[in-house]
Amino acid sequence: MSLKYTTVGLKFAKVNVDYLPELATQYNIPVTGLVVPLPVLILFKNGEKTNVYPGLDKNGNITVAKSYKEKDILKAFELDSIYNNCIRHQNK
Repeated sequence: MSLKYTTVGLKFAKVNVDYLPELATQYNIPVTGLVVPLPVLILFKNGEKTNVYPGLDKNGNITVAKSYKEKDILKAFELDSIYNNCIRHQNK
């Protein structure tokens, strides 16, 4: 997915929270316990978190994803729309 959607205005990164546990804490990603909802996908816009997949419960904790299929992730993040906006702005 990152190969298809990366543009000048849209970047992807992978972080191993085992090596950067402070990031897990900062974004409320549980890394211990019976159910660890990894991977967690976070969308940032202008440095601010705007969306989380698989989602948040009423307490702001990350829930367990039912699916990590590309179509579900694209829909959750509205990635086609974001990508198209980036391409339009890039070509101006």
